[in-house]
Amino acid sequence: MPSRFRGLFRGLAQVTPVEATFNMDIWGHIFNQLALLGYHETLASCARLSKAHAEPALRQLYSQQFNPCSSWASRESKSLWLSIISNLYPTSHPYLTYVRRLDTHNLRALLVNLDREKELAPFVRDLGYTEYRSMLPYLLPGWRPPLVAGCLLDRLVRFSNSQGLRVMLKELTTRTWTELVPAISSCPELVSLSIDSISELHGAADIINNLPKLRNLAFVEVNMEYTFELAYLVSHLKPDQLRSFKCSLSGQLRVLEALAKQTELSELELQFFFVPPSELHVLTALTNLTSLTLKYNYTSTEDAKDEFRTWARDHRNTIANWLMSCKSLKSLHVFRLPFLVPAIADALSHLRLDRLHIYGTAGHEGFYRALKSQRLKYLFIGEWSRTHWLHEGKRRWLVLGAVCAMPCLRDLRLHTTFGLSNKQLERIAKHVKDLETISFHSSPGEDRAGVLRALEGFKHLTSLTVLGLTLFRARELMQWIELTRCHLRPGGFSLSLPSQGISPWLFSDTNPELFFPLPGNMVREPSPEKFRKLLRFFRVCIRGDRGEIWKGNDYEAEEERMFINLWGEVEGSTAALMIVDQYRSLTRDMGRQLA
Repeated sequence: MPSRFRGLFRGLAQVTPVEATFNMDIWGHIFNQLALLGYHETLASCARLSKAHAEPALRQLYSQQFNPCSSWASRESKSLWLSIISNLYPTSHPYLTYVRRLDTHNLRALLVNLDREKELAPFVRDLGYTEYRSMLPYLLPGWRPPLVAGCLLDRLVRFSNSQGLRVMLKELTTRTWTELVPAISSCPELVSLSIDSISELHGAADIINNLPKLRNLAFVEVNMEYTFELAYLVSHLKPDQLRSFKCSLSGQLRVLEALAKQTELSELELQFFFVPPSELHVLTALTNLTSLTLKYNYTSTEDAKDEFRTWARDHRNTIANWLMSCKSLKSLHVFRLPFLVPAIADALSHLRLDRLHIYGTAGHEGFYRALKSQRLKYLFIGEWSRTHWLHEGKRRWLVLGAVCAMPCLRDLRLHTTFGLSNKQLERIAKHVKDLETISFHSSPGEDRAGVLRALEGFKHLTSLTVLGLTLFRARELMQWIELTRCHLRPGGFSLSLPSQGISPWLFSDTNPELFFPLPGNMVREPSPEKFRKLLRFFRVCIRGDRGEIWKGNDYEAEEERMFINLWGEVEGSTAALMIVDQYRSLTRDMGRQLA
């Protein structure tokens, strides 16, 4: 529970029954604020205080998200969910009408972690799974309960209809389309739909066309066999149906041609596998985009790479003109498509972006020079260490000049081959005073204390990631946290050191009172528990203890893993798990976790 709420909770919890009646409005406001701040675990705890608290707390809880998120690991929240599941019929029905977001992946994760013999059996029976015989099939590896999601959605629809209420579900995430039929036809308020598999989409176009508020559609899994079905679905939607479309593709031409007819699209995210996107020019009719994301998550063959390089060179003006025609474009995210960077550089000075994320710049000088035309709120630049097209010092000078001219910048992530010195950090802090997130590579040989002193200049910093081989001492970082009081800033503070040396972290040659003495003059540094109590997120991984030599951004092969696990850029757990599961190369050991 957030510390700033504890005193208030104690005071309100010690009131008489008569006073409680007058305090319910106050509790309602508190629960509403907890929901807005995302304190789901605290809401779960409040729901167990008393029957009077349960209804308003659960109402807020369910209105935010029906299923437990990753932070729901406490004993209180787990006990609450076990209670709901084991008493689904009498307990959850009054609250089903408050469901606005239903993610069946979270539901599956919850069920898989339960003692299935004791907890899952009554839940499945109550959902109407009449073919229940034995739990043995569900104990097998890879078990999935597809019927549970469909039955839960069906029950939500039937219960709402029986009460004369509209189904108010707005966001729905599931594994297959067949799980949703026919209940989805009774969800007129549905705005966002995310489906893993693109198989068996029979009748989907007719149903989606009859959902008047559905504007956001996403497909996660890659399956070339069913690309035609996806293209058929998109081509048979109303031309003004979609505002947001996200999809993973391996054979894309038909889908891109169908998407080109959705001229009202404002957000487009395409993730390409196996084959580079050599047909992007068919999308030039989409000029109302406010957000464009293009990702490539596979190592192509040399022939495919050469073909895409030639295509990108021949269509450079076409792609640049397309981007410039998107007058409202505010977010541009290009991941592992360096051959598109020259076209992006040509268009950049004509755009007014809020977010720019380029992983794989190919060292293109025009891109670095064009950065100064932007006044961004978010900037990410990822470089490959094998690229040396533009001198390192010149790139650093161009990037620093552009960054210092962006006073509105809130999020800066420079995963570059060049590092930032202490003076350069101080320069950024002087010109970008409201920066909240920074991720950078510290220059080799920089004094640790000097780096921390430079970081003191960021008065609003709430997230810090230092790349490259770091040699911080836990004691120094703890003193820095207590000095800056960064952990008391709104939202807390996150600290990530993905490549930390083990010896400096664990031991020191001084003996402050905080630490207990070890043999000789060595003392152990603060325990991870002390950091965890203060910080919202804390992760330290060991690298460099096996003789690795570090030069700039030498670990770009692990950038994708960091992209999934540390940057928080993936929309949900489904997409991240899908990539990690199918492409083991993205999960290469990034270092043993120290804390």
